[in-house]
Amino acid sequence: MKKAVKFNDFVKYANFFYATIGVQPYEDLGNTKGKSFLTLIIFFVGIINMNIMLLSEVIFVIMAVVNGNNFLEATMTMSYIGFVLVGNCKMLFVWKQKSALTRFVTGLKRIFPEDLEQQELYQLRKYLKQCSRITMSFSLLYMILIWTYNLFSIVQYAIYDRWLNIHQLEQTLPYLMYIPWDWHNHWSYYVLYAAQDLAGYTSAAGQIASDLFLVACATQLIIHFDYLSSTIAHYQSKVGKRGLSITQAQESDMNFLRKMTKYHAYLLDLSEQINNVFGLPLLLNFITSSFVICFVGFQITIGASPETVAKLILFLFSSAAQVYLICHYGQLLIDVSTNVAHAVYNQNWIPADVRYQKMLILIAERAQKPVQLKATTFVHVSRGTMSEAIQTKRTTANARTMKLATFDDFMKLANFFYTTVGIQPYNKEDASKDNYNKLMATVIFYTGVINMNYVLFSEILYVIMALVKGENFVEATMTMSYIGFVLVGSFKMFFVYKSKNDLTKFVNGLQQIFPNTPELQAEYNMPYYLKQCSRITLSFSGLYMILIWTYNLFSVIQYLIYELWLNIREVGQTLPYYMYIPWDWNNHWSYYLLYASQDFAGYTSAAGQISGDLMLTAFATQLIMHYDYTSYKIASYEVKRSLKGINEDKGYAQDMEFLKNMIQYHTNLLDLSDQLNNVFGKPLLLNFATSSFVICFVGFQVTVGATPDTILKLLLFLFSSIAQVYLICHYGQNLIDSSTNISQAVYNQNWIAADIRYQKMLILIAERAQKPAILKATSFVLISRGTMTESEGCLCKVKWKISKETLKNKMKNFPAKFEDFFKLANFFYTTTGMVFVKTEKLTLAKTLLASFIFYASVINMNYVLSLEVVYVILAIVNKTNFLEATMTLSYIGFVVVGNFKMLFVWRKKAELTKLLNNLKYIFPEKPPQQKQYNLHYYLSQCTRITIAFSLIYMIAIWTYNLFTVTQFLIYEKWLKIRQIEKILPYLMYTPWDWSDHWSYYVLYVSQDFAGYTSAAGQISGDLLLSSCATQMIMHYDFLTKAIEEYKPKLLEKGVTKATGFRQDMEFLINMIQYHSYLLDLSYQMNNIFGLPILLNFIASSFVICFLGFQMTIGATPETLLKLSLFLAISIAQIYLICYYGQELIDSSVKVAKAVYNQNWPTADVRYQKMLVLITARAQKPAQLKATDMVLISRETMTQVTRIE
Repeated sequence: MKKAVKFNDFVKYANFFYATIGVQPYEDLGNTKGKSFLTLIIFFVGIINMNIMLLSEVIFVIMAVVNGNNFLEATMTMSYIGFVLVGNCKMLFVWKQKSALTRFVTGLKRIFPEDLEQQELYQLRKYLKQCSRITMSFSLLYMILIWTYNLFSIVQYAIYDRWLNIHQLEQTLPYLMYIPWDWHNHWSYYVLYAAQDLAGYTSAAGQIASDLFLVACATQLIIHFDYLSSTIAHYQSKVGKRGLSITQAQESDMNFLRKMTKYHAYLLDLSEQINNVFGLPLLLNFITSSFVICFVGFQITIGASPETVAKLILFLFSSAAQVYLICHYGQLLIDVSTNVAHAVYNQNWIPADVRYQKMLILIAERAQKPVQLKATTFVHVSRGTMSEAIQTKRTTANARTMKLATFDDFMKLANFFYTTVGIQPYNKEDASKDNYNKLMATVIFYTGVINMNYVLFSEILYVIMALVKGENFVEATMTMSYIGFVLVGSFKMFFVYKSKNDLTKFVNGLQQIFPNTPELQAEYNMPYYLKQCSRITLSFSGLYMILIWTYNLFSVIQYLIYELWLNIREVGQTLPYYMYIPWDWNNHWSYYLLYASQDFAGYTSAAGQISGDLMLTAFATQLIMHYDYTSYKIASYEVKRSLKGINEDKGYAQDMEFLKNMIQYHTNLLDLSDQLNNVFGKPLLLNFATSSFVICFVGFQVTVGATPDTILKLLLFLFSSIAQVYLICHYGQNLIDSSTNISQAVYNQNWIAADIRYQKMLILIAERAQKPAILKATSFVLISRGTMTESEGCLCKVKWKISKETLKNKMKNFPAKFEDFFKLANFFYTTTGMVFVKTEKLTLAKTLLASFIFYASVINMNYVLSLEVVYVILAIVNKTNFLEATMTLSYIGFVVVGNFKMLFVWRKKAELTKLLNNLKYIFPEKPPQQKQYNLHYYLSQCTRITIAFSLIYMIAIWTYNLFTVTQFLIYEKWLKIRQIEKILPYLMYTPWDWSDHWSYYVLYVSQDFAGYTSAAGQISGDLLLSSCATQMIMHYDFLTKAIEEYKPKLLEKGVTKATGFRQDMEFLINMIQYHSYLLDLSYQMNNIFGLPILLNFIASSFVICFLGFQMTIGATPETLLKLSLFLAISIAQIYLICYYGQELIDSSVKVAKAVYNQNWPTADVRYQKMLVLITARAQKPAQLKATDMVLISRETMTQVTRIE
């Protein structure tokens, strides 16, 4: 007989590790007071020892930085400090949150299935097995890590000194730290070793225990959400069942629904509790892990010993695994919580009572907002419900005594900084017509811009000359930070100046809905928003002004303090920023002119950035205020139809009038949100891109050992850049929260007594509010780029002018074929011996030839790959050819991606064939159908993009392949300038001397063939994905068009009510089947392409990092050309996948918008109800997913990664 699973079976590993460090995370009746006292002793001994070690490590790093030595050891120690800090914080936070954890665990135990029969229904053993497997693997990995570090010195001593007698090893400690006495050959060495081992284990166990406890709790929530979804999906309505009256059946259904609603609400409350408990440790985990991974990665690349590299790789892998574990369970929690809505959609709800159906819809509405693990507010743009905590209650202050706020009160700081650089961002009705003021503003603007661009040009020249001459590398990287800073300011000024008309239109739209009376401003809670906006903008402006004038006046301050006041040393004449100046300005009158010019350029750039960010903040604050007001009005509205003393028809009319006003107000706000994105999209994109580069360069300079004065400036620069990015992210998230709160307001309104038509319109408002208003930095920043791509389009799009008559004739005479979408992908697959979209049956000879090409290509490619890997390993072991090794690592990444894509597609041939057959099944074959689908537009678009992408890739790969031959023909044969040595396209290990040997030509052809095979493998995979995605997008767009243009037949003249209803329901059933078929195809596509996309992203990230590194260290012009091409194709490849991923999201969510736009008020109520459920399902978009490994929230984590 099977033994029942207990709650403690899920948390036993976490409790074991907690017990070893003296932590009791929650109250358990099984523990005695004696045990509690013992755990306290263990806990305090471990914590005190760990913090002593931490303090000693911090002192070691500080002394290394101050003395300017032991730089590599200091960076390694910083990795250990980060590791200990995470463990320390997790232990202390769990210890402090014991009461909250006890409440949470008690809540989980209350709903834990105890009976064996219940456990079978919950599939408890499956989840326990999965949880145990993951927790054991993670624990083992971390234990291997910590004891590898702890016992490394002892193992080295035992092997090298005692066993092999190779060489005598000195006494070393596992970790570097400051010790004020000489512990070598002293009894204290053994005490220190034991203390460090204990501290290392304590920190590791603190992290393991916390993560395992989080995994166990998340697993339990996942179990309950899955059970809830399964129960709802499989429930059969009792209406129409024999032996039950209609009343009894309806009551039974409502009892079931009440039970499920209560269960769902309980799970949502537990989810909030888990975030309250683990939010802060998760935040620190992400921040510190990022730093640790950066430091460890840096140490691996600078050329350490093989033993150290092995330890560092283990450390890196463990840190990455820790982040992934949290991300994985976060994603699972999102998926299972949103599956509740899917379960509602799949339930057989048609025969049920209308009240039951209505409540079912509201459950689906609530399930659209997923449960998420949230690391407080700083980790990602999507910060969850933080805005709800920040928001204060609306007050009913005395409106008559309140000072009336104006629209310009929100804008005054932004307008002030714009005035100082001569810009009027938008036209004002009361603007002065004084020509003198306009002339002054124009003079200030052009003077500032010309001077700023002169300084920018001189800085660029300085960097180019430094790279060409191979000197002043640190100064050049510092100057690149300044260049990025000036570029952002320059671009923001120009874009606002150019977008003046769009900004004026947007401002007029905001002013039209601005509350202008004291009563309205009190109702909008205006003083709160104005105060919040003013406080944030003032703080941000102050920070930026401190930054820019610290840089601008730093030389002057040094001169005043060191030379004139303290008389310590003579300070030479220096400029605030490095730039190329073709004359000697030292002790020359031009020094003062240059100083003033640089100061003016620095301020102009800073003011251009500040004013743009402050204006965005002011606009976003106003939109947030209006969205919050909409939520407040909807949530607090009392339905008039149910009030005593009001006629039912009159009450209904008042209710519908209120709803009509709210819909118009909401639509206006959505339109203003779109206008805001149109104006600020490109500046935001440049802001994110440049800030990432600036942060990287500044972070690099901080680590290379600068003077304390320079470090102070750099840290200020770093902090300001991060603050700027955070400000935008903060308001972006607040806008998301306030816009989605409208659907929650609908949920909270007392709508039960209202007319059913009112309820239906209310649900549709909630449906629309599920798609939040988002700040979008065009289409390049994220995979989820919003709907702006529809208007902006792809970089590859070219407007071809084809007359309607020509297109009509083409469609009539030459209907497109299914294979036309795949011909380029097929061509590249054929060149590597693979064919998937077959137009004809292959003969035996062709099949044998294809197999030969495929195996020859793969074997040759892997042969070249293995020799490149050997070359890198030998370079690391021998500590030679470091630059060449990093370049070869880029080639290895490229070949690995191509190799994997070819083999994975080859292995997935059966699934691919099934997907293509399913797509072909719904492909419109006839010209009239193709015209309805607008097929030639999608085919033309797909062909243009795929040709452009293929061309870029072929140019890049053949530039690499034939570079040596081209050099030989130009320099030696044609120009006869110099003799070119025989070199291969790619660096790899060859055990013989191939120069002046016939094998050189064989190797050259082999490398060319391997390069092409890898490129063709990648191109064909990407083109296949693009073609499949294009067809999916075409079908989703057709579905949207069909639903939106359909006119219900119920009230159509000459059609009976029964006939009209039957026709409407037939149409809707066909659309639901079509929609379900497309969703299934999306799922198949993810199963096939998920893993290759994941590897593509990982490998491309490494390749881009290596390429960027090589470009910055001063390569030859020819090498820079090749590297730039390589970088371009890597970025283009990522962008292509992101572009089609976003297009698929956009086209699938348009289905919900189509339902909203259809003329459904004339239809039958049953038709409307089914329409609402289609909308609910369409709210969860079809997405391309690179498995579950990429992110927690697949959109927002990419933003965080880029910002880091």
